[in-house]
Amino acid sequence: MDIQDLLMPEAVSEDEQTKQVAAATNAAARKAAQARAVHKANVEEEINDSALARRMAAELGDTMTFVTEWKKWAVYEPAGFWVEASPQEAERRVIEWIEGFVEEVKEGGDSVALKAARAYLNTGPRTNLLKTAAAFVNISSARFDRKKDLLLTASGVVNLRTGEIRAARPDDLFTKYTPYAYEPGFKHELLDAVLGAFPDDAKLYLQRVVGNGLTGYQPSDASVFFFKGGGRNGKTTFLECLKAFGGSNVVSPPSSLLIGNRDGGAEPELMMLKGARTALIEELPDAKHLNALAVKRVSGSKTLSARLLHQNTETFEVTNTVFITANVLPRVAETDDGTWRRLVVIPAPFKFIREGEPLTEPNHRRQNDALVNAEENADIIKAGLAWAVEGAMLWFANGMKEYSNDTATSTDMRLPDSVSEASATWRENDDKIGSWIDARLDQDASTFVLLSDAYDSYKEYLKSEGRQAEAASTFRVNFNQNARAKDLGLVALAKDRHTGLNHSMWEPEEVALYGRSYTARTAPAQANTIRGARFK
Repeated sequence: MDIQDLLMPEAVSEDEQTKQVAAATNAAARKAAQARAVHKANVEEEINDSALARRMAAELGDTMTFVTEWKKWAVYEPAGFWVEASPQEAERRVIEWIEGFVEEVKEGGDSVALKAARAYLNTGPRTNLLKTAAAFVNISSARFDRKKDLLLTASGVVNLRTGEIRAARPDDLFTKYTPYAYEPGFKHELLDAVLGAFPDDAKLYLQRVVGNGLTGYQPSDASVFFFKGGGRNGKTTFLECLKAFGGSNVVSPPSSLLIGNRDGGAEPELMMLKGARTALIEELPDAKHLNALAVKRVSGSKTLSARLLHQNTETFEVTNTVFITANVLPRVAETDDGTWRRLVVIPAPFKFIREGEPLTEPNHRRQNDALVNAEENADIIKAGLAWAVEGAMLWFANGMKEYSNDTATSTDMRLPDSVSEASATWRENDDKIGSWIDARLDQDASTFVLLSDAYDSYKEYLKSEGRQAEAASTFRVNFNQNARAKDLGLVALAKDRHTGLNHSMWEPEEVALYGRSYTARTAPAQANTIRGARFK
């Protein structure tokens, strides 16, 4: 072998060269496939339901959130409030977000990532993304409308303590708002005309009551306000203006709200109160009798629980003032001081007479035709909103009270005579026990009557009046709380030793009228009695 053979390698066959090229190609293909697999895995790690849902929640959280009790999405409107989103609206917002994400991926030039991103434009993946996002951006409905001192208006958020205005923010979590602008101090002569439906001494008190009704706080005594007056008295015009400047803060639930629901079913009427500031009930379920317990439920409770159809039960704070309109005040079964203290009459004592008709009574006033459809007059409503906000500030300044009878308090802050007299007159006219006492008993310190006789006499009297008595078990308690009984010094006693007192016996009226036989009750040594009275 010569030296050249040692220096030059043996020639590779053509077949061997082909095999080597193929091997190299396969190796490169495997490496590329592995790289693609790794890249795809990385893309899938970044573009999947969970990852995108987290990102979407972070980016849309200020404008879109899932409400657990509603089982629906809520969206934030530019005007500053949240509203329940329709399925179409929620889907539209998600599609817009996905389209923006697709454009972002497209700019990166990654075809694998782009394909994965575009897949979410399809209905199935998009629906799954929306469901997954609800786990990362959600809220309890109880968090809405919790800022009681604030009112959302077309001008922004008004601080009802100070009158200051600022821009609305998503974290205010308002669902209620008024569509009118707030201009501090704005006045209009036609608003003065609207307020002319009420006595002069009641106007400042009314302003504080309505101002309180713009806040999220219940009245200081959990009072319920009855706007009372006959036809053409102007109260409807005022209340229509109230609904206008209050916006969605004022709700008008049906009278069935005062009946209540006991079967655990949906209560849409009660749900109307959630987040509301004023509840205006324009007709009672029974023109003759007021269900005071039902009224207490919606005016004195701290919280209520109810649900809409096909939704979860919600427990929410009661934030509303209750207004009830009445041409004729209803009868009240309860006779205790606590109930009557909470029932306040705001009288509308005038009757507005059309031009050309004579003013024949002291309470007649000339009708102002400019007040027709007053609730549609933007200046009246703008002035009404400024008036009500000023009333809220006065209410806060008065220690969050509608009035104060402290002698050190300015007379402007006291309960007006027209209101106290109208409320007292209602009670006097409706006082079942008081009217029975005056009709059937005489004051006599030397005598007593049996409580059982008194209750039978009471039932007989009320039946003749077309009214019903409360249960015997509560009659004694109500009697001892009755103002007329207290004035006369009459007291119902249990197991009374009535030694030395004369027993005044009772017999039904039908005995005297129809000559029917009746055996009067005799008094044992200890008996339930009313001292200081005898039957007439």
